Amino acid sequence: MNALVTLDIAKGRKELGWEVAYVALDGTTTASPTLSCVINNDADFVARSMQIAMFGANGATIIPPQGVTVQVRDSATGNVMYRTPGSAQGFMSYPASAAPFGGRFGSNDRALPCPYLIRRGSSVFFEIQNFAGGTWHGDIFVGMEGFRIYPGQSDPIPQKITGYALPFCWNGPLVIPDGQPVGVQKLGTIDMQGPGVGHFFLKYAAITATGQVNTVALNGLTIQPAADDVLALQLTDTQLNKLWVHNSSPTTVGNGQYAPASFITKGSVGYPWSQPRYLSGVDKMLVDVYGDPAAFVGGNPGTIEVQLNGVWVPA
Repeated sequence: MNALVTLDIAKGRKELGWEVAYVALDGTTTASPTLSCVINNDADFVARSMQIAMFGANGATIIPPQGVTVQVRDSATGNVMYRTPGSAQGFMSYPASAAPFGGRFGSNDRALPCPYLIRRGSSVFFEIQNFAGGTWHGDIFVGMEGFRIYPGQSDPIPQKITGYALPFCWNGPLVIPDGQPVGVQKLGTIDMQGPGVGHFFLKYAAITATGQVNTVALNGLTIQPAADDVLALQLTDTQLNKLWVHNSSPTTVGNGQYAPASFITKGSVGYPWSQPRYLSGVDKMLVDVYGDPAAFVGGNPGTIEVQLNGVWVPA
């Protein structure tokens, strides 16, 4: 392919992760916030996709109001990504699909035109302008999916897997009891112990709930959200014992370190992450689930299941 972009990055371990930022806007009409994703000082970050979503009480309405523009600015270089501030749909994927596919709005699998290298300790500013004065029916999360680079550390993920391998779903359920209070809260933690043998290369995620999500209205349309629209996730594993999601502006719920599940599942489409996550069979996954029970009919999410799908090498 002509004009293939290759980055001059340090050799070392690549670790899948999400850098996100949050601002509480639910119910306001004129706010034009600037959100800042601050990269930790221990590693550079290479972003492969960007996302924006509303998230909050009763699932919000998912899609930011019409008449909102965004400009993305790099603090290290001063460079901007838009010639002039433009629609967030330009680079930033919305969390859902088109009406023929269950009333959701667009898949969250759109990659950036090229990788975006962000130096450690620098910030990426998302300058949002609500020039039409539309109502924010939820809080705003912006995020970047990609990988962190740790120079001098060996990368356990091979370029090729030779030998016998199987598709594998590293999954676990969380049963939510009836009678939970209204409001975004930590619903529980899914403890997913590995099968004890082999190695695993996890590539994408999905989340489902047996409870039916309440419909929401947007621009005269009735929208049927999915579980990943109204739930949020934080993941850790015993391989590295580090948070997968880093939130530069933590929320007030739990430890504040989580992202809408749609950022991680890419809209339930099963689209691969930009970097696999390597685990051994003796490792364990811990998945914290957040959400508002009132987003579900009768306030009952039922059983929530998170699936991390990839390749199992038994030997």
